Amino acid sequence: SLGRVAHEPPFLVEGSDRPLEPGMIVVVEPTMRLAGVGSINIEDTTVVTEDGCEVLTSTPREWDAFL
Repeated sequence: SLGRVAHEPPFLVEGSDRPLEPGMIVVVEPTMRLAGVGSINIEDTTVVTEDGCEVLTSTPREWDAFL
C-alpha cells in the first residue's frame, strides 16, 4: 500500500539490509539538473515484482516538458 506522508520508513539507502519483496511499493526520487537553469526533483512510484520492478508513473525526462 502507499504511505500517507512523503518520507516514511523503511528507507532504502546504500548499505541497507532490508530486502525488496514482490508487492512492495517504493518511490525513487531522482534529481535532474541543468546548468544555468536549475534542478527539478522527480518521483517515480515503483512496485517490486517477481522479476524486477514496474514504474507506475510516467513523468517526462526531457527538460522541455518543464520549461
